[in-house]
Amino acid sequence: WNRRSNRLDRLRSEGGTVEVLFLALCSEDKGLFDAVEAIRRANLQSRTSGSRLQFRLSVAGGFPDGTTEHRFRELISSPEHAGSVRYIGFLKGVEKQAAMFGSDVLLFPSYYAFETHPLSLVEAMAHGMEIVATRWRGIPEMLPNGLASLVEPKDPEALAKGLLQSVSSSQG
Repeated sequence: WNRRSNRLDRLRSEGGTVEVLFLALCSEDKGLFDAVEAIRRANLQSRTSGSRLQFRLSVAGGFPDGTTEHRFRELISSPEHAGSVRYIGFLKGVEKQAAMFGSDVLLFPSYYAFETHPLSLVEAMAHGMEIVATRWRGIPEMLPNGLASLVEPKDPEALAKGLLQSVSSSQG
């Protein structure tokens, strides 16, 4: 936690790349496309405000079908997403741990109809990560007050603001 806290403090004072992790099924209702759009908007807001922060999204998880994967890959290959979104595949074990240790923020924009107790949120808390998530189903109740930026589902602009807020000042 000290290492992560020191890194966030350094990012706040010196600027640099904020590493954001999306760790879930790579589907629309888990918020995949909202996450990509939120990164674009956070980077745009950061640039226009004169901030020296930029955001990079690492997407980890499997796709529910080829159509969703194709749509995602086409989207992130566009010039407006160049260098800001990458797909790192389905992770488990040591690879998953490394992705969590190497990330500053977990972005969990789910509005999945059957969302119950997302493991990625539990793991993010265990790793001391900043969290930006949606106010959906039981998600707010599982996150202690002040531990996460919570926004309404299907709102990439609010997600972007949550990302900017999560690194603009310490929440914990």
